[in-house]
Amino acid sequence: MTPIRRRMTGGPGGIMIATACIFATLAAPSRALAQHVVLIVNGDVITDYDIDQRTKFSTLSSHKTPARQDVIEELIDEKLKVQIGRRYKLDITDSDVDSSYADMAKRMHLTSDQLTQTLAQNGIDSKTLKARVRADLNWQYIIRGKFQSSLQVSEKSVLDEIETTQKKGDGEVGYDYKLRPILFVVPRGNTALQESRRKDAEALRARFANCDSGLPFARSLRDVAIREPITKNSSELVPALRQILDKTEVGHLTPPETTTQGIELFALCEKKETKAETPEKREARDKIFSEQFQAKAKNYLRELRRQMMIERIAMPHPIALTLGEPAGIGPDLAIAVWRRRFALDLPPFYVLADLEFFAHRATLTGPPIMLSASEPAEAAAMFASALPIVDIGTAVTAKPGHPDATSAPAAIASIRLGVRHVLAGKAAAIVTNPVAKNVLYRSGFTEPGHTEYLARLAAETTGEPRRPVMMLWSPELAVVPVTIHLPLAQVPGALDTDLIVETGRITAHDLARRFHIADPRIAVAGLNPHAGEDGTMGAEDRAIVRPAVDILKRLGIAARGPLPADTMFHAAARATYDAALCMYHDQALIPIKTLAFHHAVNLTLGLPFVRTSPDHGTAFDIAGTDRADPSSLIAALRLAARLSAREDVAVAT
Repeated sequence: MTPIRRRMTGGPGGIMIATACIFATLAAPSRALAQHVVLIVNGDVITDYDIDQRTKFSTLSSHKTPARQDVIEELIDEKLKVQIGRRYKLDITDSDVDSSYADMAKRMHLTSDQLTQTLAQNGIDSKTLKARVRADLNWQYIIRGKFQSSLQVSEKSVLDEIETTQKKGDGEVGYDYKLRPILFVVPRGNTALQESRRKDAEALRARFANCDSGLPFARSLRDVAIREPITKNSSELVPALRQILDKTEVGHLTPPETTTQGIELFALCEKKETKAETPEKREARDKIFSEQFQAKAKNYLRELRRQMMIERIAMPHPIALTLGEPAGIGPDLAIAVWRRRFALDLPPFYVLADLEFFAHRATLTGPPIMLSASEPAEAAAMFASALPIVDIGTAVTAKPGHPDATSAPAAIASIRLGVRHVLAGKAAAIVTNPVAKNVLYRSGFTEPGHTEYLARLAAETTGEPRRPVMMLWSPELAVVPVTIHLPLAQVPGALDTDLIVETGRITAHDLARRFHIADPRIAVAGLNPHAGEDGTMGAEDRAIVRPAVDILKRLGIAARGPLPADTMFHAAARATYDAALCMYHDQALIPIKTLAFHHAVNLTLGLPFVRTSPDHGTAFDIAGTDRADPSSLIAALRLAARLSAREDVAVAT
């Protein structure tokens, strides 16, 4: 049975929670730190994190997911309620909020800490609930104070309400009860003693005949406390307690109940009939007051909304993230980084994939996540609460580590659609997950790799030929290989002055355009040891590389070289240039993978859009295990956002 003190009154006004079902469903915990500003209301911000947290709370308490705009409108109202409280210098302290929060927890039969812990298990920070509590406390004080006189409920209104609702009984009366609490003290946690003390309480109840003699006798018992009198009207009590008191004769005790302090009974010392206030009248009065309060509050809030100034910060264009090889680690990485989207401060992105495939893959790599079918225009708005999946129109059935017949068509479709989106302005940039070239080649794919295919798609769309240049970028070092996937023996024959000049020119152009480096410095590595030692260790550096450097200089590019590659990559040397132009694959990739193995990014220069990619392969051996390191994908997303960033702010009133 619920302790009698908890049933003295009904729940206070303010926030009510469906406690029977609120904690039925557990979701993955999250620690959301980074926040994108979505709205500014009279100078106070509402972030996507605020929206995500409130959405989770509303879903948890109602088992229905609210529309995003409904959540935003609710948060706007809360901002206005707190702001008007500040205007009237209301002092709602943290202690006030904590007290209300504790009352809510108590009604759920929880402590404050337990409520906080349970919210956290559902990915909800207790601050989101406390913010709502603070807003409601402000609002109650404001409405009661501002409209105090018009919120008075007359006796005639009460009687009219009773008459209207046909609740008038045969002269129903109320009672004033005078009670004396009697506590048989039990040390906290001593459950063995509780039963013994309950028997003592029952013994007292059996011999308790009236308050005059019974209270002194109870006071003489060991470890029994007699508390100050309590006077309550029946209209203040919940029906269950009224029934207990109606069954208790005056001068006798209520049944004993267990409380946190021990075993408690109440002596009913006096019971007086009254018609001044009955439960029927209290119910009618509360109903009228609630209706008047809500009407005043609604009208006043509407007035505040007419006066408010709202600045709506447009959501950034999302990044298009390709599927990559579906049997590789690309899907795992996309899921992993989305789970940590707030803590990592990631830009919004969507995945070009098959929703059914992704939903199954997500079950293999950790707690369930929210996935949502999306269009690019919707992706940024939903990114905080669900991972947006834009359909590629191709079913995917590949299992982790085992490419199948759907692998290549899906990977290619994802790339094609991503390029279409970014060129149409639907995506800010494209980030490509790794593909397996051998799988693509077996399907008839004819391009050497990702980079060349992207250039071909760009040329098909724009009608202009594109010369793609691969850059490997990290905060420590940026390198550009002039030749890429060639056997070392073929490199000298593939090099020529025009190729080096074109690669250097595109590199300098994109360093200025994308990275906003006013005068990019290019360090050009020699092909041979010691940059050819003036022709004694190979003629290529003197005959091919040096003329290319001279042409770059004449083009106004701050180029130096050919430089001995073995002394180009220590810290002091790296400080003298913005990018290193290297003659072959390993000359470029060995130093950057030594310095930035986990966070280097593959960046394609020379395209009409930003394209980045994590600098690793498909890692079939660990696909589907959640063991893949997402650092390079995180860096690729961040760099893509940085290079494509633009301000896009709209103001609405």
